[in-house]
Amino acid sequence: MPETILDVPSLKRLWIHEVLRVYYDRLIDDDDRHWLYEALQEICIARLEEDFHQLLIRLDLDGDGIVRNNSSIFH
Repeated sequence: MPETILDVPSLKRLWIHEVLRVYYDRLIDDDDRHWLYEALQEICIARLEEDFHQLLIRLDLDGDGIVRNNSSIFH
């Protein structure tokens, strides 16, 4: 693991960030953005073996355990 990544969850968060930066930011339709957000949650569980909301808990703006797609990570 490179010296700049401290742990595996950090690498997973970086991957999510890059997916959002490359794809989410370019989508112009709210339905497509919603689809990508939902797909990321499913991929996190199926492939990354992480709960999306727990992995990004620092972005839970209201403390309810849910990271919404209006969070700062999505803009």
